[in-house]
Amino acid sequence: MRNFLLFSAISTAAISAHAQTLTSADALPVIGTEFTVHTLPTMLDPGAEGSGVTWDYSTLTESGTVTYKYLDPSTSAHAAMFPTAQWAVTNSVTDTFFFASTASGHEKVGEDFLVAIYDVQCAMSNSELRLKLPLSYGDSWNDAIAASYQINGNPTTRGGGISGECDGSGTLNMPYGTVNGVVRIHTRLLQTDQISIFTGTHNRDEWVYMAPYMRFPLLRITADTINVPSLSSQIVNTTEWLDASEVGIDQETNELNFIVFPNPTADELSIYLGDRVFTDLDAMILDLGGRVVSTQRLSQRDSRAMLSLKDLATGSYTVTVRNSGKALGTVRVNKD
Repeated sequence: MRNFLLFSAISTAAISAHAQTLTSADALPVIGTEFTVHTLPTMLDPGAEGSGVTWDYSTLTESGTVTYKYLDPSTSAHAAMFPTAQWAVTNSVTDTFFFASTASGHEKVGEDFLVAIYDVQCAMSNSELRLKLPLSYGDSWNDAIAASYQINGNPTTRGGGISGECDGSGTLNMPYGTVNGVVRIHTRLLQTDQISIFTGTHNRDEWVYMAPYMRFPLLRITADTINVPSLSSQIVNTTEWLDASEVGIDQETNELNFIVFPNPTADELSIYLGDRVFTDLDAMILDLGGRVVSTQRLSQRDSRAMLSLKDLATGSYTVTVRNSGKALGTVRVNKD
């Protein structure tokens, strides 16, 4: 039985860099947003658990890319099967996964995927809690899953469960630079799908690394096995990470390795400055012609500063953040 694996733990969360807590505030994905992700068909060592950990993946080299996109679930041809879905996510292959935000957190309520040549829709009767919210370092959860659906007219029953733990916090070193205030979530899925006389099992271990207010994981490491006794066994190990342009870090010019969010934005940018404290911050915004269109004084609050783009025309800009006249770094931003 084929069940695509690339969307594990795709949820979004707001993170307090100091409290290291995932909350439901500002957590829903932005419909229409696309993310370029680098891929490697290998499961890398996820590194140590604990607080104050540094995970070093600075030498990652891609073997390909994939594009993920958040969709309005009503645009699906099978939307009626997933009435509680608030957003869907798809890759550049064929699969669509449907999610809802509930009092428990982010839950997968169904999926549209391929089994061999068959297009299959599976609506969950007991949804899969992909991310418990709120969630702090050391917290964990367990959730049972259930569904009844059909594969080429054959009744199929799904059961099993998912467990998760926020098992680490610290710093993530990536090819484009360093991101502070990262938390890691480790999930384990054990799923069975019974069709006719066959029972397929799906076992997945996954480690997802989230940064402050990012709406997509910075890094995801997955070990996944699907087995149908006497028929087939599929082992898929993957490592995926966001492109530097998605993170908001310019590898060559961003000395501080700060990140901005959301990007693109229609109004304000949050500039995350890590653990360093600055007393004389400003931001200079230039258009693509190199003309200065705005200079703004910035006030740092905890680990971030706010920058307004509401008076600018739609388009692309570069933002240089300075302290006492010295450039700390430059990032490219888009105004909706």
